Amino acid sequence: MPPRDVIAPAQWRDKGEQLYMPLWHAVYAPDPEYIANIKDLPDSSAPLYDDPLTRHQLSYLNGGGGSGKTTRAIELFRGKNPLVFTPTHRLAKEMRARGVQAQTYHSFFRWSGQTDWTPERMGQKFIPREIIWRRFVQCPNPYLNIFLEWLNDRGVQVICCGDQAQPPQITGEMPHDWLRRRGDYYEEVLADHRVKEPALKALKREIRLKPDRVQCRAMRQALPACLGWDRFVEAWKPGDLILTSRQKVRDRAQARLFESHEKHFPDLPVPLLYRPKDTRRQNVMVTIPGPLVLDGRPDQQELVLNDVVEVSLQTAREGLDGIWGQDWALGYAITVHSSQGLTIADPQKVWIIDDFLQWSNLAYLAVSRVEYMHQLERVVCPPEEGSEGPPILTEQQLRKVIAKKLVAHKRQDKSRG
Repeated sequence: MPPRDVIAPAQWRDKGEQLYMPLWHAVYAPDPEYIANIKDLPDSSAPLYDDPLTRHQLSYLNGGGGSGKTTRAIELFRGKNPLVFTPTHRLAKEMRARGVQAQTYHSFFRWSGQTDWTPERMGQKFIPREIIWRRFVQCPNPYLNIFLEWLNDRGVQVICCGDQAQPPQITGEMPHDWLRRRGDYYEEVLADHRVKEPALKALKREIRLKPDRVQCRAMRQALPACLGWDRFVEAWKPGDLILTSRQKVRDRAQARLFESHEKHFPDLPVPLLYRPKDTRRQNVMVTIPGPLVLDGRPDQQELVLNDVVEVSLQTAREGLDGIWGQDWALGYAITVHSSQGLTIADPQKVWIIDDFLQWSNLAYLAVSRVEYMHQLERVVCPPEEGSEGPPILTEQQLRKVIAKKLVAHKRQDKSRG
């Protein structure tokens, strides 16, 4: 047995320490040296770990317009300076106005959409660590796969925000099912922050992901009144917006509305749409049609495709005549496809021309632009030019028509015996 003054390994020994409790009448303060060393550290810019978007490299948020998919991703990664991909320059301009970096995926990947893409196009390019891809469904499926693989090889975290009910691509399949299998995280976003009326929310839930025929039938039941063209022109005001399914109907409606504008609202400005023939002329300073400003210089603004400027009636006539170039068109109406991403606030009116809406989810997209049901109105298609009477045929054309009818009658007689 070892002596008492020898301490064995792993054995405690009593040093005679005493514990002191704080006294109620004493004042305790840190030393000045400690206060001088305190640093005011900024808040951490790292995103919250409790959100699953921060824990996966490729995430997919699927939800309707106004569900807050892109806003959630932006606010989550704002401290890390993310980059937002958009299909159009107009949406990229709106994102930059919200204080975040944004550009089209065409410009980032240096791809025109007409030729094959190779990684050599990227060159020495800065690649952000977080990318938010808005409306990715408009990127062709094969190239979307190539782009995502290229970003994945470089360790980029990608959040894809889209709506399965968006109009499908002209060619190819929708990438929804493919990305749902390919991604690391998938979430169905059911919130709707845009619509502020229960009836409109119920209509959107009812027609989402339904066949086009069912969508149109439900929309017409919710909006039973359909104004004729003449009554619509009487009720229309220059601040209203018209949604059409085809460019041909859009141009015909705008020509007739411009005549009504000249007659009934000569003092109100006319909306002109910037539609450059060379689509590369975007995000550049453009001369606005009209007189010179106070300092003797023309008014210039940085515009992108489908930006709207307001000019006087006389300037609008000059713009339509080509005096100010060929890059301007009337801005009373837009196609339903071009309205994607827009939020039309109350009390602005939206007139839906009920023409060829039973395709490409156009009915769902049209009713998803507004906040309240009373903003929506249906109207018939504008009459075509020369529809007042039948066309007058020449003698040679009449002979051909009669000959075809005679041949058809002879075939019917032979079939009957």
